[in-house]
Amino acid sequence: MRGPIIEPHKLHASSYFPEVISALQGTSIKTVKLRETGESLLTVAVPIQKYKRVLGVLFLSMKDEKVNAAFSSYQKELITAVIIALIITSALSLYLSRSITKPILSLASAAERIKNDRSGRSEIPEASKRDDELGDLSKALTEMTNNLWQRFDAIEKFAADVAHEIKNPLTSIKSAVETATKIRDSDKRDQLLALILDDVNRLDRLITDISDSSRLDAELSRETFEAIDIKSLLLAFHELRKFQKRFEQKLLTINIMKDEKQPLIFGHEGRIVQVIDNIVDNAVTFAPMNSKIDITLCANTTNVKITIDDEGPGIPNNKLDAIFERFYSERPPAEKFGLHSGLGLSICKQIIEAHNGKISVENRTDYQNDITGARFVITLPIMNKGEV
Repeated sequence: MRGPIIEPHKLHASSYFPEVISALQGTSIKTVKLRETGESLLTVAVPIQKYKRVLGVLFLSMKDEKVNAAFSSYQKELITAVIIALIITSALSLYLSRSITKPILSLASAAERIKNDRSGRSEIPEASKRDDELGDLSKALTEMTNNLWQRFDAIEKFAADVAHEIKNPLTSIKSAVETATKIRDSDKRDQLLALILDDVNRLDRLITDISDSSRLDAELSRETFEAIDIKSLLLAFHELRKFQKRFEQKLLTINIMKDEKQPLIFGHEGRIVQVIDNIVDNAVTFAPMNSKIDITLCANTTNVKITIDDEGPGIPNNKLDAIFERFYSERPPAEKFGLHSGLGLSICKQIIEAHNGKISVENRTDYQNDITGARFVITLPIMNKGEV
C-alpha cells in the first residue's frame, strides 16, 4: 500500500509518533495532534501481525483540510436530514391536525351545542365513514343523540297521553258534580254519586298504572338478572293459576315440547311471570265460557318461544300494530268501562325488550280463514355460558 509521505523519519525519531511505538507493541491507536505549523493531523497506527508476532506497523495520517472537508460534508448531510425531518414532522402535524384534532374539536363543539340547544336538534358531524376510532366515536354519538331524541319524543307523547287519559275522568267527575247540585231526585243523585265513584276509582287505577309504567325502565335496570329454568317456571305458573276462580269456566293447559336440554334464560323471574299473567288475564277476559287457553313452550339452540293461544274473538287486523301502544284498550262489549288503563301490554313489551326479547301478536284462523282466537308469541334468548 502506498500513500503520500508527509515527512520522513527515522525509527529513533519515532518519539514524534508515539502511536507507532504503541502499534509495535501490538496496540492499535488513533490520535489527533497539532503540528508546529498549526495544522491538525489525524493519525492511525495499526500493528501488522502474524500469529501474534508484530511484523510491522501500518501508519496513516491525514491533514485537517481533508478531515474538515469530510466533517463539513457530514455536517451538510446532517443539516439536510434535520431539515427533511422538520418538513416531514410539520406535514405530519398538519395532517394529524386536520384528520384527528379538527374532527375531535368538531365532535366536542357538537356535544356542546347539543347540551345548550333548547330549540331544535343539533347534528353530529359526519365521520362514520372513517374506519378508525373517530369513526366509531361519531357513530356512537350519533346513535346516542338519536336515542335521546327518541326518548324525549316518547316522554312528550307519554305526557300528552297521560294528560288526555286523566282529563277524561276529571271531566266526567266535574260534569256529574255540577249536575248533582241541580237534581232533587235522590235516586238520580245516587246514580251520579256512583258514577263519580267509578271515575275516581278509574282515575286512581290509571295513576297507579302510569306510575308503574314510568318507573319500569329504572326498576328493570336495577333489578338483578339470574338464570331461569323457563320450563319449571311455566309448570309452576300453570299449577298455581289453574285452580283460581277466574279459570272456573276456562281450561288452562300447558304444552312443553320435548327437548333434551332444560332451556335457561337470563332475566328476572317475577317480571317474566308478570308478562305471562297479563296476557293470560287478557285471554280469560276475551275468551268465551268453556273455552281453552293453551301455553306452549319450544326451544332451539338460540331462543325459547312461549306461545299463548286463546279462543276469543281475536284482534281487529287494523289494530295488530297498535295493541302494544300505551293506553290502547280494546275490551269486550259486556265489560264495564274504565276497568283497565290500557297500559298492560305496553308494560309487557317493555319487560320483554329489557330481556333482549320480542313479543308479537297475530290472529289464529281456521281452514276457511275465519278468526278462531288470538296468539301471543314471546321470544327470549337462551342464556349464554358467559352470563352470570
